[in-house]
Amino acid sequence: MSSVNPQRKLQLVADSSQHFELFVAFATDDQEHINQHFGTCKALSIYGVDRHQASVAEVVQFSQLASGHDQGKLQARYDALHDCAAVYCNAIGPSAIAQLVSQGVQPLKVAAGHAIQQAITELQMQLTEEPKGWLGKALRRGTSQHHQSKALTDLLDESW
Repeated sequence: MSSVNPQRKLQLVADSSQHFELFVAFATDDQEHINQHFGTCKALSIYGVDRHQASVAEVVQFSQLASGHDQGKLQARYDALHDCAAVYCNAIGPSAIAQLVSQGVQPLKVAAGHAIQQAITELQMQLTEEPKGWLGKALRRGTSQHHQSKALTDLLDESW
């Protein structure tokens, strides 16, 4: 399967003191609203989110050649979501839903023009309660990966 690379990718340098509970992506063309179909989105804005804060971690822009429903053209979008728990969009095809779910990414459809900041606020409210459904699973998966990573780091730090 051929892969189409994103046209531009902006990745912000992480503050080592910042730790987000999860990362979520938004299909957007203006960085303010969720206003794009997943398969044809011009950009994915990826945010780190926890109960008290959220900030842009990365913005991936796609060329017009990378749009459409061909699996090879969608691969760049799938790859951009490798650390994300969810992607918010206006529409998404069934094969893309299946691929994202197999990657552990929850596709979420919202009304056109829904503000990214509003979606983040709603997500943060869910985080303060006992998260259920896809969000609860994502947090458990993230905790498990964190513990595995810490165990590996501890093992590597031991003297041999």
